[in-house]
Amino acid sequence: MVTALMLAAFTFNTAENLPVGLLELISDDLQVSVSAVGLLVTGYAVAVVVASLPLTHAVRTVPRRYVLTGLLAALMVSSLAAAMATSYGLLTALGQALFWAGMGPVAMGLFAPEVRGRVVGALSVAGSSALVLGIPAGTWLGQQSSWQVPVAALAGLWYAT
Repeated sequence: MVTALMLAAFTFNTAENLPVGLLELISDDLQVSVSAVGLLVTGYAVAVVVASLPLTHAVRTVPRRYVLTGLLAALMVSSLAAAMATSYGLLTALGQALFWAGMGPVAMGLFAPEVRGRVVGALSVAGSSALVLGIPAGTWLGQQSSWQVPVAALAGLWYAT
């Protein structure tokens, strides 16, 4: 179970930051400026900030396991949709505003109190590993193929969780 949560945290942080490594590839493919693609990252951050509290409030009575399961499914679908986007207008930040709001409580509820600190530590390590492993690997994969390949690969990682 800890491994699945770690994979989810790793995939989440990789998905969140991967566009930074793929800016030029996305720009060239969709024929928009690099700065326009960079706005996707900004727009993503704004969407998460604006949506997190209302979404968390809206699902407060739903069991957290169901929220997390639905969230992971939505993230998988949104990764596939982004990988298949053929125009700049179709690339949006979808589905990630609830991740950390749901992940922490779910993780805490799944484990005994005496191991919860280690679980939170493992999630932190997995999330940070995305920045030093996931982004460089995704950028490299995109440079070897196309930007869509690492974005689609994230859907596979979502499925694995």
